Amino acid sequence: MLLRYFGDLNDRQRESVRNELVRYGFPLQEFGTYVWVRGELDSLPFGVERADENTLLLSSRAFHPEDTVVRVKEVEIGKGFTFIAGPCAVEGYEKLLRIARAVKEGGAVMLRGGAFKPRTSPYSFQGLGVEGLEILKKVGEETGLPVVSEITDKSYLDAFEGIDLLQIGARNMQNFELLKEVGRRKKKVVLKRGFASTIEEWLLAAEYILSEGGEVILCERGVRTRGGEKETGLDFDHIPSLKKITHLPILIDPSHAADTAEKVMNLAKQSLTMGLDGMMAEVHTCPSEALCDGHHALLPSDFATLTKIPVEAEKDRIITALSYPYYMGKGVLSSVGEKIKKRLPSAKKAFLVTDENVAPLYKKAVEESLQKEGLSVSSVVLPAGEKTKSAEVCFDLLAKAGEERIGTGDAFVALGGGVVGDITSFAASVYRRGCAAVQIPTTLLAGIDSSFGGKNGLDTAYGKNAIGTFWNPEFVLFDTETLSSLPERERKNGRGELLKYAVLSEEIYKLLLENKEEDAWKKAIEYKAEIVREDFTDKGKRHLLNLGHTVGHALEKASNYTYSHGECVAYGVYAEASFGKRKGFLTEAEFVKIQELLSDFLSIPEPKDWQKQILFDKKWEGDTMLFPAIFGIGDVRLVPLSEQEFYDGFLFL
Repeated sequence: MLLRYFGDLNDRQRESVRNELVRYGFPLQEFGTYVWVRGELDSLPFGVERADENTLLLSSRAFHPEDTVVRVKEVEIGKGFTFIAGPCAVEGYEKLLRIARAVKEGGAVMLRGGAFKPRTSPYSFQGLGVEGLEILKKVGEETGLPVVSEITDKSYLDAFEGIDLLQIGARNMQNFELLKEVGRRKKKVVLKRGFASTIEEWLLAAEYILSEGGEVILCERGVRTRGGEKETGLDFDHIPSLKKITHLPILIDPSHAADTAEKVMNLAKQSLTMGLDGMMAEVHTCPSEALCDGHHALLPSDFATLTKIPVEAEKDRIITALSYPYYMGKGVLSSVGEKIKKRLPSAKKAFLVTDENVAPLYKKAVEESLQKEGLSVSSVVLPAGEKTKSAEVCFDLLAKAGEERIGTGDAFVALGGGVVGDITSFAASVYRRGCAAVQIPTTLLAGIDSSFGGKNGLDTAYGKNAIGTFWNPEFVLFDTETLSSLPERERKNGRGELLKYAVLSEEIYKLLLENKEEDAWKKAIEYKAEIVREDFTDKGKRHLLNLGHTVGHALEKASNYTYSHGECVAYGVYAEASFGKRKGFLTEAEFVKIQELLSDFLSIPEPKDWQKQILFDKKWEGDTMLFPAIFGIGDVRLVPLSEQEFYDGFLFL
């Protein structure tokens, strides 16, 4: 049973309670304030209470901060990127030996092969059973590859002696007797996620194995979506956030989420950017003759291509909750062509969009990087400034892309600040019903905010970003060396947006107080990415990122965009903090902290009737808006407010 110490116990009192529990005669383990007793107690000593039995302990990073590495012979899973490959099923000695040699040459360090195959239909090939295990062991010895195979029932455990890594498949993820028994035997297990299991259920299944002394590697293989056995979605967007919850190594198996090898390859390439510890791939030398799932098995040549993609190419990626790569570093601009070809291998052309301020500085370098990879480049240089972000200019861009015969397999490339990024992504999202977009931000504001998250927009006479779509970039590449060319006002513009994040996150606030500016940039990116992952289409929590923007956008529009976005947002945060103080959300002490943080942005002359522009804000739902109300640094909450409350609240400014 799971218990929890009372919160006000001191060390001596805890020791007394611990001794009392020991007298019951059951083994126990402590995890911070939790105590796990292996057994049921008739009565509890004073000082402990029953805890929520769904609490994650052994799998939780809260109790085990460092990443776990599972060693399987000489292979360390959780340290670097591990490729495991082989056929879905063992079909015979000669076939398996041929496949094993091919995958080893292609980069695999472990061999997979099913001997017991739980199948939906009783008439499907069920595997060779114990004979298949013996073949797998023999081939593993001959090739030097550790072997992994799926176990379906605890009665087979003796036959699995000599199998280096046991797999428990999706159908058995909650076979609790099997989980407990492999744990008791101290087995190393790769645990696949069930067809319709939540993350919590998956991790609790791992707890069964861990609590009995086993070792666990998690493996995402996709979940059921619209129904039907082949309607499986590879749910890898959650992997970066899962990494924050658990210390366990995480693999991915893209095979079941696609009905063709080509789709498996595409999913596999995407998954390489997720911060995983490895991949299990189904590989067969003759997929058309495979007895099990040949339709999505990769050829050895495809697998060899796959193993050459990840670690070196992704080393400068910021791991976030995004479903696409975000690269940040000095000097990464020259790698844009290489990264496009790896993400979009069929691309022939790049449609490069920049503005008249950025073009003289970086256009040539980007063009050369693209051309070096064999991409034909068409470039458009737009006027600088917010007025460029209009429907008229966007339609001109679309017409130019058509003239240049840009295909749906090609890429729109945005090189510049927020205006260029927005208009380019919008154009890409509607061009031929969707074309890949690549974001290369050259300003701090674009780098930490507007270049990622998938929102883009065009301005109209009625308001900023009044027209827009959701369209994720293929990747973001932020070369921080480009910031050295920014004029002082543009630097301040970016800092204004950063200060918004400092109010949203106490961690970012503290980094700025310690003058750790670049660390604050990275944390701001991660903060936004996590929220975007939870609420991509802006229906709930993502409204927190609108902090300062309700007032900020109104100021921009009323000033005819003579004020920059960042300085308006920073002033908007101050105005919204003042509003919060008047409403009783914010204490005087917290208000002063925010005022001091924003002190460089409090002298904007207010344009005439700017408050009226709030009524044209795109975030209104009827006469109500979800407003990010400031209750303190790191404590911003969404509160529904009416038009009248807004108008009355901001008239005083």
